[in-house]
Amino acid sequence: MNITQEQIDELNAVLKVKIAPEDYEPQVEKTLREHSKKVTMPGFRPGKVPFGMVKKMYGKSIMVDEINKILSDSLYKYLSENKIDILGNPLPRRDKDIDWDSQKEFEFSYDLGLAPQFSINLDGNTFEYNTIKVDEDLINKQMDDIRKRYGKMSTPETAEAGDILYGEFAELDEAGMVKE
Repeated sequence: MNITQEQIDELNAVLKVKIAPEDYEPQVEKTLREHSKKVTMPGFRPGKVPFGMVKKMYGKSIMVDEINKILSDSLYKYLSENKIDILGNPLPRRDKDIDWDSQKEFEFSYDLGLAPQFSINLDGNTFEYNTIKVDEDLINKQMDDIRKRYGKMSTPETAEAGDILYGEFAELDEAGMVKE
């Protein structure tokens, strides 16, 4: 596997990842073998489907999944090892189409938004530190508010000031029946 970084400008870069067959084939083979033990197909006992059939049916999708895993792991490993600060996630570029059937070596490109380098000189500056004085009334008021918000719903006969009421309104006709 070969990963190269090309600096476009101060805040943008392109990361190119080349994956060779030796990078993904052992893992694809291992995953196919594990998958062949679980495959059920008419005419074969569960787990006894020939490996060639499993490879023919599921080989391409498993290869794509494994390449994707390897690509993701190597990309984030490269970024963390080289201490590259990026904004957001790497964005894949669609430079050329990939032929998953015949192509053996794969190259992927990602656009990176680099975090700008800056420093702040805080020497000689003074900052105001506010202390909040908490009294019993404030604590009790907050506790009552929390009780009201997260308390159990009940159906009392009378409501008090500050209670939250839920209800439904319906318009009645002269006979006292609900209008549609």
